Amino acid sequence: MFIEQVEFENLSNPPPQFQRWKMRVVLHGDGFDDRAAPIQVTVGEQNVEMIVPMVLENSIGGIQGFLVEVPQDGDVVSVGYADGPLFPTDFQFSNDLVVA
Repeated sequence: MFIEQVEFENLSNPPPQFQRWKMRVVLHGDGFDDRAAPIQVTVGEQNVEMIVPMVLENSIGGIQGFLVEVPQDGDVVSVGYADGPLFPTDFQFSNDLVVA
């Protein structure tokens, strides 16, 4: 899979069912396989939760999920599948990547 962009969004006034999470993270890219083993994402040592695909016509154009805590500057975004290793991307958390 190829990750071409990562965005973070602060959840400032989430509805009650989302109050557990502080941020939403979105990974844009391609090559996401539709398979039984789910996609896993970490930002630093923190697991991204509630990961769901973003479907574009006939393919998956990215994924999004939620973080319980705001990452530390420089925390690397890694991605893979539950049945294999996680691979670091070229993206690290920074305030420059926060869109809201």
